[in-house]
Amino acid sequence: MEYKIDFHVHSEASPDGLSSLDELSIAAKSRGLYAIAITDHNRFTIAEPEIRNGVLMLPACEISTKSGHILALFCKHTFDIDFLNTDGLPTAETAINEIHRNGGLAVIAHPFEKRDWIPGSIHNLLDGAETANSRAFFNNHLANDMASSYAAAHDLISFGGSDAHSAYEIGNSYTIVDAKDVSSIRDSVAAGRCHAVFVRNTPRIRKGLSQFKKAKNSHNLYKILRGMAYILYCTLRDIFGI
Repeated sequence: MEYKIDFHVHSEASPDGLSSLDELSIAAKSRGLYAIAITDHNRFTIAEPEIRNGVLMLPACEISTKSGHILALFCKHTFDIDFLNTDGLPTAETAINEIHRNGGLAVIAHPFEKRDWIPGSIHNLLDGAETANSRAFFNNHLANDMASSYAAAHDLISFGGSDAHSAYEIGNSYTIVDAKDVSSIRDSVAAGRCHAVFVRNTPRIRKGLSQFKKAKNSHNLYKILRGMAYILYCTLRDIFGI
């Protein structure tokens, strides 16, 4: 049986997230998704899988590391992200080891969002790479293609995730998992019985709006004005296709 899952979704618990869990699940249901992983920045917003509005919500996290962002998926237990940040950003190795210690899969998120990303040797530790991400093109139009080549070169599982920061973006990319039943989804993914699906790029204005939320919460006038200017910048790029 095939399950459509968006493995990269942010809720309003992220500093730049705009939608509630209910709003996200309703949007996921309307777009034919079976499940979504709630991957808020450096935190597990939900601790256990739960059904909300007919959609399976999976506990997950997007961890910031010195080598980029790493998704912690299918962990049996949530863990303390603050502990990883005791001495500043953790190394990728530290984060991946903690994910594996908790039974999870470690996936590098939008690895070539910045064209000059240096992979190093973390592919030896990773389980997968996000090869379909609907926000990755913002600074590098070839980001997903480069990620696909990277995954193929290192025999990594390919994941798709919208990187949604609002309900509007849910399902812009997702993963199809071929599993016998719900209980075997994790094992099927770990065995590579899945593939990434890219649907569309997210309009830049959505990033502008999510970044403005973060600026507004800073209560810093300079950051708020910069946030407003960034919305205008994103809007113009969307209009003129640049």
